[in-house]
Amino acid sequence: MRKKGVSEWVSYVLLTGFVVVLAAFVYSWMTSYTTQTTSDVKERVFNSELCDLMGVSVNACINTSTSQSLYINVTNRGDLRTTRLVFRFLQLNGTSIQNMYDIETDSIVKPQYTKSFNATMLNLTWLVNSGTKVEVVPATEKEGFLVVCSEKKGEAYFHSC
Repeated sequence: MRKKGVSEWVSYVLLTGFVVVLAAFVYSWMTSYTTQTTSDVKERVFNSELCDLMGVSVNACINTSTSQSLYINVTNRGDLRTTRLVFRFLQLNGTSIQNMYDIETDSIVKPQYTKSFNATMLNLTWLVNSGTKVEVVPATEKEGFLVVCSEKKGEAYFHSC
């Protein structure tokens, strides 16, 4: 009889241990799941909330006398400051030149202010006289999230200045 009683206690201990391990696994999974879901919801809310307050306009020109001077003026038309700008260069037919020419720059532009960029700053000497346009996508940060507002981009064809 003693052997049967001992085996019952062993089975209770093993069953309890299994339940504790299973509970720890479920707790860990739920914690990571809710953290990720909360992060995703925050990102979506920030995107819609902040992008409504952002917008840029762009003026781009090439100095034809030197043929090596390229200027891009970006004006923040929104109510939030931008912390990053993404420059994308497109051919006249709208196709992207190459992904390697998408240039991100950490640039703070206050609302209603203009910031100027030139070929030296952005390393764009290859672009001069190549028949392209530039798109500038504004981005900002809130609570550690980078919010990129591609629907609020500004674009301009290069002209003589």
